[in-house]
Amino acid sequence: MRLLRSGRLAAALALAVLVATVACTGASGPLNAPVGRTLERPLYSETFYPRYHFGWSELLSATEERYRFIRAPRGELYDRLRDAREHLHAGLADCLARLGREAEAEAEFRQEIALIPYSREARIGLGRLFRSQGRDAEARNVVTGIVTANPRAGADEYVVVARTLARLGDAEAARDWARRGRALHPADPRLR
Repeated sequence: MRLLRSGRLAAALALAVLVATVACTGASGPLNAPVGRTLERPLYSETFYPRYHFGWSELLSATEERYRFIRAPRGELYDRLRDAREHLHAGLADCLARLGREAEAEAEFRQEIALIPYSREARIGLGRLFRSQGRDAEARNVVTGIVTANPRAGADEYVVVARTLARLGDAEAARDWARRGRALHPADPRLR
């Protein structure tokens, strides 16, 4: 889906962050989204756009707390707790942080981390939030969790941690994590 608003935002959006993005781009008052609430019953959605415009099949979906099923020519079932692409809390948290609702943003980032402990989006967002509040040690700890909370952390995760720490102004920690990554992945040029 593409969202255009006064030429300021023209980006492809995941459905999970659509509500938060729309709220951020148009919010002048309080955000009326259900912050931190879970689905009380399955959510049904459908679109006939592909059928009417392209002659393809319509898409139908049902979303519950844990699973999302999409009925299409080839059905798809997603485990929302284990699928790293489902970042509803991180998207909403980012929006709340931009609106100055820092306590709510922190709670949303933490909810995503509880669901996906190595979530890059949530950990980087929470790290930025902590850094903006002068909570530098907490920012460093939450960002390094991208590696420490991921038993399969590879070179990509070390690169993300090192670059994020550098952007947060912690050059010494960035060098340290690049060194750690280089020790485990000596052939990766991004860690040199």
